[in-house]
Formats: sequence, C-alpha cells, structure tokens
Amino acid sequence: NSIANIYISMGEFSQADDVLSRAIRLARDISDSLALGSTLQFSSFLYSRTADFRKGLSNNDSAIAIFNKSGHMIRLANTYASRGTLLSSMGENKLSIQAQLYADSLYKEEIQEEQRGILFNNIGTVYTSQGDYNTALKYLQKSLAVLPKGVISESYLLTQGNVAECY
Repeated sequence: NSIANIYISMGEFSQADDVLSRAIRLARDISDSLALGSTLQFSSFLYSRTADFRKGLSNNDSAIAIFNKSGHMIRLANTYASRGTLLSSMGENKLSIQAQLYADSLYKEEIQEEQRGILFNNIGTVYTSQGDYNTALKYLQKSLAVLPKGVISESYLLTQGNVAECY
C-alpha cells in the first residue's frame, strides 16, 4: 500500500493500480484475509481519485465483509471511513456522512480519539462543500476537541485550515 500511495501522490494512477492488483492477487494466493482486506480498502482511495467508483465500491464492500467476519473493528472503521471518502468523491454527501458516522461509532467503541478527530474533520469538509458552514463548524470543533491536546499534528493543522474556510 505504501508504494501505491507514492504512485497516487505522483499522479501515476495506472502504476498504483498495478501495484494494488498484484498485492490483492498475492494476498489471495497466500490466503491472508487481513492483508487482502487492507489492500481492498486502500484501493477505494485510488478509485476515488480515478473516478472508477464502481470498482472502488466493490472493493470496499469486499473489505467490509472481510473485517466483519474477522472482528477487526478498527480496520472495519477504517474501511467505512474510506467508503465515506469514496462516496463524497461521487457527490453522495448524505451517504458519505452516514458511512463516516458509522466509522465514528466503531472508533468510539475502540477508543480511537485521533481517528475520530480525522473523521469529524472529513465530515466538516463535506458540509463545507455543500455550503452548510454552521454544521461544518460543529464537526470541525468536535474534531479539535478530540485531537490530542498540545500536539501540532497534520490533522490539527488541516482542521484549523478548514475552520478558517468557514468564515
């Protein structure tokens, strides 16, 4: 996934797709369901960038099934968060928010506050894109409230920037 992420960052989407396809085949060949689920989940990010939404949703559905079966709740939450990003890219904002709120409920159970902060920031940006700045600010403030205090992280800086966009 790291190599694919580099290719995505460089805009080399076909190379990222090749790397992810090989990783999916390998995970299937060696029957590593967690690696398979993680790679399928990550691929939905690629397909949100390339607008291959059908493939992104299909891979995301497969990852959800794997993590539901395995009981890996954090990975399941990550997959629903990725689904929210994919749905937002599709313009399906209501479904995006629903997926992200479900991911939040899982993160909350697993006490993953920083992940919750990232989700609240993402939900805030969905509302910002719709021009609903009051609701966006509500989620961005929730993000700042759960992010680690006294730490100037990428998540903190992104959230602060998104707050500024609302004014």
